[in-house]
Amino acid sequence: MLSSIFSPPIKPFFGFCEFNGSTQIRKILFPVLLYLFSFPLFASNSGVLPGDSSLVAHICADEFYVFNGDTLNQPGTYTATYIASDGSDSTVTLLLSVFPLYSDSVYASICAGGFYEFYGTQLVDPGTYSVVLTSTAGCDSIITVSLTVLPTYQTFTGAGICSGSSYDFYGTTLTATGTYGATLTAENGCDSLIVLDLQVVDYFDIVLNERICSGGFYLFGDTLLSQTGVYVDSLIAAG
Repeated sequence: MLSSIFSPPIKPFFGFCEFNGSTQIRKILFPVLLYLFSFPLFASNSGVLPGDSSLVAHICADEFYVFNGDTLNQPGTYTATYIASDGSDSTVTLLLSVFPLYSDSVYASICAGGFYEFYGTQLVDPGTYSVVLTSTAGCDSIITVSLTVLPTYQTFTGAGICSGSSYDFYGTTLTATGTYGATLTAENGCDSLIVLDLQVVDYFDIVLNERICSGGFYLFGDTLLSQTGVYVDSLIAAG
């Protein structure tokens, strides 16, 4: 009789086997039970239904994450419950991490005429400069430098010596007329340039214009003068 009911062969919708009237009962029950136990009603009470899922996400401190219609910007665990296609609850759990932004400030100084290398840019003027980089977490990393430009110094001086003598200029012995420079280090660590104009002469002419009252006198060298006139004397300069 079974053969007349199930003949011709029928393929169930769950597609596990084909059977006819001679098929044993256990071959019919196995796919039926397997199908029924796939429903939440027959599932174990482990707390995780087949439709449940978990998400792991991260954002930067200046960003936000939209989850179930909510705008999130704090780290934590969030859940949302939906209705699955079979009518059962489906819970989605979100584990959200918030990575911090990084910032660092640098104070630097250079001498006038120099430059400061700042992430591919050569800075020559005083001021505050910033650059935005990407940290290992993928968030912004802001580096700020406050740059000071220190002055350099130049000093000009002149001197004269007699022929055959010498002039000591910061460790260098000079004997010829010319312009000489010496670079020193100032207190601020920058260059201090000293420029010397040196004259080598056979003699120095020194002109004096003096006046005396009638009846008075003027000592010129070893001579007492009391009359108007032009007088010449030769002296040996010190050194």
